[in-house]
Amino acid sequence: MISSTSGANSAAFAQLQRQQAERNAEQAEQRALSLQAETRQAKSEADRAQERARSLEVETDQATQDAGRARSGLAASRGLQQIDGQVEQLREQIMPAQPASAPASDAPAPRPVVNAQGEVTGTVINVSV
Repeated sequence: MISSTSGANSAAFAQLQRQQAERNAEQAEQRALSLQAETRQAKSEADRAQERARSLEVETDQATQDAGRARSGLAASRGLQQIDGQVEQLREQIMPAQPASAPASDAPAPRPVVNAQGEVTGTVINVSV
């Protein structure tokens, strides 16, 4: 009887070991499936982050170009303001130097003069080239 009890104990122990191994295998499979799901999610998030980074890079390039154009426009505007100021200064310097317009006189207009070629001068100005 001792041998039958010990055989039964061995069989029960072997069955317990198999059940434990099955539980371990099931737990390992569940862990693997869980990790696969996390991996897919992490890859998806990484893809979205990479696409967002590309989008931000394009926006950054556009903003940099816009800033450059704005700086150029500002520099041009400042240049025009300086030129306007210089023109105004010249105008102020020239205005006092110009004589006041002479009042209309009752004197007769000068008479035309005939030059050596027989042309009448002093009446028409030729501006053609």
